[in-house]
This record gives sequence, structure tokens and C-alpha cells, in this order.
Amino acid sequence: MLLELLRDDRRVLDIGCGYGELLESLGRREFTVGVDIDRDAVIHCISRGLDVIMLDAAEGLGCFSDDSFDTAVLNRTLEVLSRPDRVLTEMLRVAQRAICFVPNFAHWRVRWQLLRGFMPKTAALPHEWYETPNIHHTTLADFVKLARRCGGRIDCTYAVRGGKVRPHILLPNLTAEWGCFIIARAGSSHLSEKPGDATETTTT
Repeated sequence: MLLELLRDDRRVLDIGCGYGELLESLGRREFTVGVDIDRDAVIHCISRGLDVIMLDAAEGLGCFSDDSFDTAVLNRTLEVLSRPDRVLTEMLRVAQRAICFVPNFAHWRVRWQLLRGFMPKTAALPHEWYETPNIHHTTLADFVKLARRCGGRIDCTYAVRGGKVRPHILLPNLTAEWGCFIIARAGSSHLSEKPGDATETTTT
């Protein structure tokens, strides 16, 4: 799905790029860069000829000028960031749009486990509470509010459920395991090619 969304982009920033799977899949383009805080991951990427910088995205995106990229990607990384609000604000500064995959802490399985008195474990949140790298959990409805607070306008949303991407599902904040948000700056004329219903994610 990401490759399709990034098909026409010449300049891509991958935040939390890990071991470079997305960067490698993008192939040769005008300007593709990854950033990650994991030293081993950065060394691995560089050894494979990928352009990757070791930095903390919450503090270090200032090294990129405004509109350096067509798209900035945050793929299953928001939950481990120290300040996701700062990162999203910076993404919308350095790129014309942002694509964010967000695990949904309001999924019905999460709610059910909390109701029973236990910290949740799901396919989207697979770690035990005592070993999880996640430090910020969010719901799809909360992320919509964050995007607006950071100066963004959600152009398109997709729900991920059962490993499948769906443009429309019933009660996404209850039934989606992940949300995919395509965000432009508020006031920008940039529109997604495949618009979904952004308002759906606010449903309880």
C-alpha cells in the first residue's frame, strides 16, 4: 500500500526507517532519506547503500529545510516516539504531506482486555506491558485531534483490519487495528489521489 501511495513521489523521508525495507523498495529516486535512532539499524542501512541518518526525530528534523520532501512517512513508529506532536509538526514542515500508520488503542479487543483488568495484547500491540517499546498509545479519534493541533488536514484515511487495508469500515475507532492517515498542511491544496472518509475515524 505504501509503495502505491508513494508511486509518483521523487523525494521521500522515512522516519523510523529501521533496517531500510521501505527505502530499498522505493528504488532509485531523486532524494530518499531515512532517519532512525537505532545505531545497528543505521549501520545496516548504510552498508546496503541506503541514505540514512542517525538522529532522534523528536529533536533532529531541523536539519531539513522546509519542503525538502514530497512525502514524510511515519510507519508504525509514532507509538515509540518521545514527542509525537513535535515529529508530526516537523513532518508537515519538511514535506508537502505526511503518511502515518497508527495502532488503535480503542480497538474492541483492547477495550475488552482493559475491562477484564489486564493490559492489552493484540496483533497491533504484541508486547507484554513490561517489555513494550511503546511509550505513547493513541486511538484513531485522538490522532485526528493531534493532526489538527499540529497544523494538519486529514485528506484521506484507511483502516487496517485482519491484515487488509480497507477505505471504509463500520465504526473504525472500534474495529480497526491500525489507521493509515494521509495528512496535508491545513490550507494546502495538496489532495490524495484516493480520498477516504476522514470523519469516520472519529466514531466511537
